Amino acid sequence: MCNPQNDIEMRDYCELSDQDDDHLGNQDGGDVDEAELGEIEDSQHKAGSPSRTSAGLPHRAMRNDCGDPILIVERHPEAGRVLRCDDATHATYMWTCHDLQSKDNQYHPFLDEGDYKVARWAIKQGPNQNALTDFLSIDECYSDIRHQRRIWIILMQDPVESIKELWANPAYLEHLTYAPEHRFADEGKSEHIYDEFMSGDWAWEMQTLLPDGTTLVPVILSSDKTQLCQFRGDKTTYPVYLTIGNISKSIRRKPSFRTQKLIGHLPTVSLDGNDLSTDNARLIRTQLFHYAMGVSGPEHREICKQLLGCIVDAPGAPAGVIHATRSLLDFLEITQYQSHTEATLGYLTDALDQFHDNKDVFINLGARNIEDFNFAKLHSLEHYVNSIQRFGTIDNYNTEASERLHIDYAKDAYKATNKKEFWEQMMRWLERRETMAAFDLVLQWRRGEIPKHHAHWRRLLPPGVYLAKNPSAHVVSFRVLEDQFGAVHFKNALGEFIANQLQPTSYRLEGVDVWYCVKFAVPNLQVDTESTTLHTAHAEPKRFKCSGIGELDAWFDTVLVNESEHEETGIEGKRVARLKVIFHIPDKHLTKMGVTRQIGHLAYVEWFSRPRNKDPNSGMYLIS
Repeated sequence: MCNPQNDIEMRDYCELSDQDDDHLGNQDGGDVDEAELGEIEDSQHKAGSPSRTSAGLPHRAMRNDCGDPILIVERHPEAGRVLRCDDATHATYMWTCHDLQSKDNQYHPFLDEGDYKVARWAIKQGPNQNALTDFLSIDECYSDIRHQRRIWIILMQDPVESIKELWANPAYLEHLTYAPEHRFADEGKSEHIYDEFMSGDWAWEMQTLLPDGTTLVPVILSSDKTQLCQFRGDKTTYPVYLTIGNISKSIRRKPSFRTQKLIGHLPTVSLDGNDLSTDNARLIRTQLFHYAMGVSGPEHREICKQLLGCIVDAPGAPAGVIHATRSLLDFLEITQYQSHTEATLGYLTDALDQFHDNKDVFINLGARNIEDFNFAKLHSLEHYVNSIQRFGTIDNYNTEASERLHIDYAKDAYKATNKKEFWEQMMRWLERRETMAAFDLVLQWRRGEIPKHHAHWRRLLPPGVYLAKNPSAHVVSFRVLEDQFGAVHFKNALGEFIANQLQPTSYRLEGVDVWYCVKFAVPNLQVDTESTTLHTAHAEPKRFKCSGIGELDAWFDTVLVNESEHEETGIEGKRVARLKVIFHIPDKHLTKMGVTRQIGHLAYVEWFSRPRNKDPNSGMYLIS
């Protein structure tokens, strides 16, 4: 990219339309009042699966969680038979409570509501869990493996009981699927939609093998290594999490819904000091892993966004390297779709084929010493399409959910200990939190409510453009904007805008209020029910830090500007610009000009040339 200072234009901000780029602003006129970011309660996402009808009868549905139109839904005719309906369930439960001598106290076993609230605070917010040790006694289940006079501790709980708890939890009632489904986007049933675990072919095949009326409950296990503390690498663990595929993935990947159960910690084995060969040590670790299991990034994505641009700009980068890299990155992006059809799986296959057609360039350049690409991680890419068809999209079973759970179930638990004999303390801390969460559901049931998990509070913003309530700098002069912001034509551009758009009776202006950043709330293109993603664009001059020690470098982001209405994806109707100044004309100056209409926030941008000549290898457009 060369000098962007070709064309200069002044535009109003207006609300953001559905777009998929990092920094997008529809600046085709219209105003948006300044908005202060505030906390809004997180609304619980409803499951996208259609309402249940008689088994085997296809019915019409509108859209799934990803917004794809579902015209035909077929449920397995032999699955999820209703055994009985009990209208007296709640009365029976209340009778059980009376039997526990809690007739007049719905907070039993707590003394009263105050006692319950104190306990709940101590578990969820209390600074020192050790203070409750004398009051609560928690048993743990240990198993040990002895080898050459050494004992490795495995902490676990019964996975069957965890499955029962997930299945019986009334808070998941609206999010459970009881029968495998085939979903189609067309009347001819040729465009199969794959999203939820139960929409895959595997669930349908397994259901066919089971007796008539049986309900299939797929069990999903995950584990990944994590460090318990930040500065020492010797304290690590492999937490093992369990969930079931019947629960909608829209809540299964949200930790606040507690659909993932921690069923154990695998030991990290050190075999130092033992007279074992490498093969024997590997065998011991393998046996220990299988015994413990009971069975025989976001950062990465951010790096991928920058990787192709770095390779394209590398001097002398061969076309084959660029093409192979772009194809592999395309493959990785497409795999992350939250809903797939036969068409998108075709895109996935094409991207991988293009990589294989160009991969030999790495051998020819000496980047790979071995004369083949036969290694496990690359070979695994061949199975992605089949895995999606059989088990639904990869967000049903990838490691992103477990990586987030490490914070709640491992790192925070470790922080709550005194760092000595911490495993038992971690288990107590976790079990107290789980017990209190379970009692919250019981309390709702006793009140006659359908239990629901309380989602965490978070900022939820509708699509649009947002700025801080107060400017970063007041009444910044035109000279400062030219010298420090590099906005050399700002005064002339503003004068032209005022004359053409505002038609003032008089014009005298010495400066404007300036903001150093603007936030764009961008909607999720694939999942209509997901909250918006917040992106920030900066237009900051070089300046001293707030502490007065050191300086902050200038920061002027590149943005995409909507010039006209086009499709949400693609480059049509968009143009690249450098954001130089985010500002607002003070109201008192507008009054002096005789301007009566409200003027929102404005942006001064410097245009790049229009996109042209899409490169066949990188798939990128050339601009200058």
